[in-house]
Amino acid sequence: MRAYAARWSIPAAHLIMHDEIPANLYELRRGVADFVIGQDAVQQGALPLSLLADYIQLKQQPPKEFYHTDIRVLLRHNIENLL
Repeated sequence: MRAYAARWSIPAAHLIMHDEIPANLYELRRGVADFVIGQDAVQQGALPLSLLADYIQLKQQPPKEFYHTDIRVLLRHNIENLL
């Protein structure tokens, strides 16, 4: 990405990846990606579907109105401390 930016005179191009999957973490460690935005896949992915299924099939309201989730921004400088 930096080579592309330099070639075309783009002053501040950054590559931001989403999800803490091994391929994205590898590119972050190599310096290809500048940031990886991590999420709690269970809380943000599976739980909403489970709550929706309970609501549709069982007419059961979710126990809470709001579910606060965690998000992490990983950088080359903090990746080893956060994983």
